[in-house]
Amino acid sequence: MKKLKFIPIGFYDYDNIIEDAISDYGFEVTRFTPKGKYTPIQKLLNFFLRGKLLDTKVRRREEKYLLGDDTKYDYIFVINGTQLHADILEKYRKSQPQAKFILYLWDYVERLDNFESIRPYFDEIFSFDENDIETYGFEPLHNFYTDAHLYNGEKKSILFAMSGLLHSGRIQVWDKIITDNKIRPERCYLYMLGYRIMDFVKAFLPNGDRWMTPKYIKVNPIPLADMAEVMKRSRVTLDVQYGVQRGLTFRTYDSMASHTKLITTNEYIKDHEFYKYGNIYVIDKDNPIVPRSFFTEEFHEIPKEVMDKYSVTTWVKMIFKGKVAEL
Repeated sequence: MKKLKFIPIGFYDYDNIIEDAISDYGFEVTRFTPKGKYTPIQKLLNFFLRGKLLDTKVRRREEKYLLGDDTKYDYIFVINGTQLHADILEKYRKSQPQAKFILYLWDYVERLDNFESIRPYFDEIFSFDENDIETYGFEPLHNFYTDAHLYNGEKKSILFAMSGLLHSGRIQVWDKIITDNKIRPERCYLYMLGYRIMDFVKAFLPNGDRWMTPKYIKVNPIPLADMAEVMKRSRVTLDVQYGVQRGLTFRTYDSMASHTKLITTNEYIKDHEFYKYGNIYVIDKDNPIVPRSFFTEEFHEIPKEVMDKYSVTTWVKMIFKGKVAEL
């Protein structure tokens, strides 16, 4: 059985989902997450020390679990690699001359501060973003939906839902759509993860914004399984892309699996085969107008042969070129 070292970024439950899919594909998987787990006090100290505290801890973990691991692997598979130190990765590459190093980017390069320093140590780089694929010559690979999002007849009791990081003017877009369509707040679901101190200061102080309150602005991310249940009970969800990103988010694929219609600011979604089924409405972020009929019309089911292309199983097969690990 071929051996694979999996180095994810600790993103929700996706680490477990990907590891399980790789294992099911026939690899013996060893996982190492650079950032580890830290207490709230450590996170607070890290903020005031401008990241130096956790960076030191990450470096020590890399030295222990990468350089200190004598196992010889066939593949080193990294997601984003945002916390990897180039000098340690260089040494690790030399200690694993037999291994193929693969990097998958589910953020665009502009957001990855260390990308240029770690890029030379990978044999193959995949990306979900068309801009980066064209600029850097990466292998194209879309994101995927998780099995937890597969619709199973759940009642669509939520009219409009949104979750995610609090950035890119998402709250403003959300509020305008709700106001214009006269959607009652009790028919909505909003769970936004704050990541700046000012997000929480504003949320906990009177500010006149009905959405910027502790009810909707959260410190901890919602578990993926819980979010999947919300998605399966929602008629429509909102996706506001980050910056100039062209690649489609996980929410795009999860919404299809959940039989949930999607409102998005990403006009490049029109280039994809599943756009034609009528479940997607593209808006202008600065003037987000959505017809009321989009909320009332039913979801149009997408053929299984199309959906299968975007499963995590297919995603793993595409990374490893359909070459099942030798058992």
